[in-house]
Amino acid sequence: MCMCANVQENLPCLQPGSRFYQVAHTGLDSIMQQFIMSVSAMANNKSMTPEGLQDDHFQFVYNIGSKDLLDGTIQIEEAHYQTIIDLFHRILVLHVVLFLVLWIVFAGFLILLLNPLLRRISKERRRIAELMSQLPLELDVERLVARALGTLMVAGAPGLPGVLGGGGTLSAGQQTIEIPGEADDISGKGDATSKWKAIIRSASSGLNLSKSRPSFTSGASGSVKKGG
Repeated sequence: MCMCANVQENLPCLQPGSRFYQVAHTGLDSIMQQFIMSVSAMANNKSMTPEGLQDDHFQFVYNIGSKDLLDGTIQIEEAHYQTIIDLFHRILVLHVVLFLVLWIVFAGFLILLLNPLLRRISKERRRIAELMSQLPLELDVERLVARALGTLMVAGAPGLPGVLGGGGTLSAGQQTIEIPGEADDISGKGDATSKWKAIIRSASSGLNLSKSRPSFTSGASGSVKKGG
């Protein structure tokens, strides 16, 4: 393929009978090497008689170097630029696709994972509210919740209001209930509903027990006075 084929002003290309036809049709690298050799030969000429316009090196530099070599260099520059533009275009398309995939994944996360989780949390809130509404007003609800969550401190630890032996004080009408030991292992067994039901049952039994103790004490003290 002739290197000057794409440049209108340098047509026609060299014909097969030209002395530079083989060099011009073997590629731009061969033309560049021959061009450097011709320029070096002209620069290193030490003859006292200057070479004329018919010199082979001068003819190659003028006819091939200024036309085929220049046009081939322009072709390479355009091909290189187009390759870079195509690469950046593919990268841009890839980024757009990844951005869309990111939004699709985010939407799937919201629809398939987050929304069901929020609905489940809302149901659990309603269920806990219903269970807590069944508790007597005398119960220490915060302590029951702490026990259900497994974060209740040991009875008698300082600084925990509402716990027997703690540093806090009880307000009027508030009573601390010791939940039987069978409720200690409730956390981690069964679902949340079973835990809360077991806590409510144990707390209710503890409350009834605490209510029966004052009546027994008052009855016993009265009988002692009568006997005296």
